[in-house]
Amino acid sequence: MQSIPHLKLIENSEELSDTDPKDIEKNISQFSNEKLCEIIVSFRYLGLMREEAVICMTELSNRRVAGSIFNYEKGIQDIIDSLPKIDIDLNDMFKKFKVSL
Repeated sequence: MQSIPHLKLIENSEELSDTDPKDIEKNISQFSNEKLCEIIVSFRYLGLMREEAVICMTELSNRRVAGSIFNYEKGIQDIIDSLPKIDIDLNDMFKKFKVSL
């Protein structure tokens, strides 16, 4: 399986399933801006870790208010742009699924 370089966070499904939003919130100050962006992308791209993504977006905006010049909007978009496009035709997917049953 090919690794997605920016989403190393989700390569290990056991690690992902053990992620608790409260743990992220408690340790958020230790996360780099880039790591926060990766967590946000995991939700926007794959639909994973919604609560964690909200926590991370809040932290990035708080950092900006506190004077950070990190352009997190660009950081998030750059990661998304580097990932392969997911182009799924749902009708085609359902046809294939139905055939496999």
